[in-house]
Amino acid sequence: MRAGQRASKVSESPGVNWVSPVFYKIAEALGGHGELVEDPADLTGALERAFDAGVPAIVNVRTDPTSRALSNFVGSKME
Repeated sequence: MRAGQRASKVSESPGVNWVSPVFYKIAEALGGHGELVEDPADLTGALERAFDAGVPAIVNVRTDPTSRALSNFVGSKME
């Protein structure tokens, strides 16, 4: 089995290196509203369009995985 995987250059752990689904496109394909937001300035408009769509909606927001969570900055003041 391993020899066959190496010969075909298959991952040592098949099935774990999948690309993340494009959820907003899936929503569109099923008749819903789907939208991708990459710029924080576009979020308000995207949410308004999603609420106004009248169908189930997904707003896919891309975030910076290296940024710190808001709770790291405000601590216990979030009560």
